[in-house]
Amino acid sequence: MRRLGLVILSVAALFPFAAFAHTSLEDDTVKVISLNPETLTPNRFTTGIFAGGGYLFNTGSLHNNFGHTPIITMGLLFGYKKFMNKIDVFYGQPFFRNNAIFTDFVIRPGEEDNVYKYQISKNTTSYASYLGISYQVGLKVINTRRLAITPHAGLYYSNYNWSQDIYGWERNEQNDWESVVTDRSGVSMSSYGFIASIDFDIALYHRYSPMISLEGNGVKDFSSNLRITPFVARESFTKCTPDIKGWIAGISVCYYAMFRNLF
Repeated sequence: MRRLGLVILSVAALFPFAAFAHTSLEDDTVKVISLNPETLTPNRFTTGIFAGGGYLFNTGSLHNNFGHTPIITMGLLFGYKKFMNKIDVFYGQPFFRNNAIFTDFVIRPGEEDNVYKYQISKNTTSYASYLGISYQVGLKVINTRRLAITPHAGLYYSNYNWSQDIYGWERNEQNDWESVVTDRSGVSMSSYGFIASIDFDIALYHRYSPMISLEGNGVKDFSSNLRITPFVARESFTKCTPDIKGWIAGISVCYYAMFRNLF
């Protein structure tokens, strides 16, 4: 009977846990320990995820070959105290400003003395696929209940890929030379550079919930934020003649969810 009473008492003790409390058994007694989020110590580690969209602009010879483009973005964030690490992924489909980026030319057969030259490759589609991946390290310089500002800097990888038609020369029914598509191939250009950005995190709401972890019972702090991030990066592609290079500048607007434990 005594053990049955302890079981009933233990079950009853779970109700305060739902209001940020947890229980422990010691010498056949039940102790209720209050877990008030306002008085708990935040964990030094934070994690977060974010996703959204934005717009990408380019300059220099990049702008001569590729147009500006909307982008979608997503990423992960890991923090220790005020230091933050984040991984961003961007994807867009910029249109071509140059229909034949690889400037390969040949003289038409049979007319070696002719000054006119003809392109032997041309873009198959009107758009390229663009992928950007960054790893950045930042320091949170402002952190209030409503606003956090974190400058970042790091490495940036970018890639354009599309398909192009390869042209050859054949004689037509009138026995004249004309260019015809003989093959289709994929094109890929990659660049390794650097990137800098500033995250403006505007808090929307906080939520606390009890949790159980290896460190003991505590409270999970969930923060929902609106993240606005302007950024700039450097790109250079050496496969082209001449090289394609320039700066890209963009801005993204994301929903950012941050998780942290309180003990």
